[in-house]
Amino acid sequence: VECPQSCTSFNGPKEGSTEEKVSAVMSALCDYLQHWMYHNDWSTRTAARAKSIKEGEYQKIPLMSITHCYCEYPEYWDSDLGKVAARTGSLVTLTCCVGAVMEFCRERRIIFHSVPVSTWKGQLPKRVIEARIKAAIPGIERMNPKSHAWDAIGIGLHSKGVGLLR
Repeated sequence: VECPQSCTSFNGPKEGSTEEKVSAVMSALCDYLQHWMYHNDWSTRTAARAKSIKEGEYQKIPLMSITHCYCEYPEYWDSDLGKVAARTGSLVTLTCCVGAVMEFCRERRIIFHSVPVSTWKGQLPKRVIEARIKAAIPGIERMNPKSHAWDAIGIGLHSKGVGLLR
């Protein structure tokens, strides 16, 4: 995967078990996305992700063992930040990206689960969610998760019945 700014690239493994390959590809994909996010604004990144998902950029990811996808589903919050997101079109763009992921899963017979923000974290600040994840999975900070990775871990815990809301 090449960075759009051509400053670096990320490569997947050529050998290893299926689990090792999936792990390495997902890790490289996360590195790529974090790098790409540094170079582009949120709206551009989201629109490009939806386009690349639909055009099959992720066709190379071995999907044979993936049966379910849990994806945060955007919700409108009647707050100052929520109103800004609605006015700028960010919420619509994000919802379209989720739709592209949903279609990607449907085409591959992966069961898609939409997880509304209110069901897994509500309006809790990231620092509170991170602390609760650390309590649920001791030592997780050694993996050095970044902002969106904490959300993914939280959604995963929610999907396994570990509630972060109290």
